[in-house]
Amino acid sequence: MLNKLQDHPVALQEGINIKTNSCFMKNHLLILVFFAYSLFLSGLSLSGQNQAVVIARFSNPVLVCGPETYCVDVEFQSDADNIRLFAMNVRLFFDDELLSFIGFTDFAEGYAPVSPNPPFVNYLAEGAGNTLFGFAGEAVFINGAVQLVNSGAPPIFISPDSWTKLFSICFSFDMTSINTLNNVCPAIIWDLQEDPSMGSFFPGSEGVVILMVNPEPDPPTLPVTENVIQFNWDYTCNAGFPYGQPQESDCILNPCNNESIVILPGQNLCFESEGPLIIGGDPPAFTVEALGSAFLVSPVSIVLKPGTVVKQGANMRAYISEEGCVQPQSLLMSTANMDNDFAEPDQFDSNLNLFRVYPNPTSGVFTIEFNESGEYLSAMAEVYNMSGELILRQMIVTSQVHHLDIAHAGPGFYLVRVIRNDQVGVQKLLKY
Repeated sequence: MLNKLQDHPVALQEGINIKTNSCFMKNHLLILVFFAYSLFLSGLSLSGQNQAVVIARFSNPVLVCGPETYCVDVEFQSDADNIRLFAMNVRLFFDDELLSFIGFTDFAEGYAPVSPNPPFVNYLAEGAGNTLFGFAGEAVFINGAVQLVNSGAPPIFISPDSWTKLFSICFSFDMTSINTLNNVCPAIIWDLQEDPSMGSFFPGSEGVVILMVNPEPDPPTLPVTENVIQFNWDYTCNAGFPYGQPQESDCILNPCNNESIVILPGQNLCFESEGPLIIGGDPPAFTVEALGSAFLVSPVSIVLKPGTVVKQGANMRAYISEEGCVQPQSLLMSTANMDNDFAEPDQFDSNLNLFRVYPNPTSGVFTIEFNESGEYLSAMAEVYNMSGELILRQMIVTSQVHHLDIAHAGPGFYLVRVIRNDQVGVQKLLKY
């Protein structure tokens, strides 16, 4: 059970010699007084033996220009089977020059935010964002909590082989700071040191704390050994930053960039991401000129949004691969996920008027109608959510109208992509 939240002010004053790891030996930090809130969970002992290890990470970044939001999933992995998360305190830092905290959202069934709800939002002392974490702006500290509040919900076990999403965190972003960036890679830092046994970056606090559901009735919860994977940030002693500094690792191409990305004749450029790779935007933001080549690589998914233009004589290939910009062997998009009788070519024309969808918005069932049937007999229709996840794929006949059903999906925006021989069209669809 979660104990009642207690506030513990922590004062880091000028001249304090902080001994938290080897990076801090003989470091004297100039930091003004600030307050940090600590959430304590009962019965926790990080030094306990034979505890399961649970790793937390941020993943699948999604940037939406209209409401100006940036969201990441919070995912978990364990080194043991049958691990069910009961509660965690969600403690993180970010740079206020890029992001502003909105809240936790998109919870797995049975989970919800708990006290402190809404989470505490605190600014560190002026200059501490750069001194501690290498931020360009000031550091913001978020302290909240998430818990299993409905024990009767279908159990969700943390996978030892893949990643299990339990909720998402969303931010708004400063358009003036982000609209000139080609890649968006904001650092979001878990409050846990490189050696997890040392706990929080704040002295006297354990940082990120996780409890699991005990399979036995007594006690109801058990501690775990927490670990984290930092997001666009790395632990390091370099460049004078005591805890670490930003490192671009989970980037997405910026669909809000006011300056279009143009691949010129003779250029051969590669764009890669460790998460979903989203290309284009409205107004047009990604153009491959004739005799230019663009290569897109993601281990998860690749989404072509309106505004992606590939001109006659240009070449664009996209790969589902974990090898980054090392040229993989697969062809455009992920032919491994396609039916064997539907392969995509090396080159295609991006035709944004290839088809239309209606009704839009839809309650679930919608119609695809081609503007011209042409000489093509078949096409592949796909529907992606805004995280780049494929939720529907269906072969259709281009001489007819087709009814597709996404009633099983939640409300929100989706991308409908149709591949017809050498043409690709994308339309946005809203489900209410």
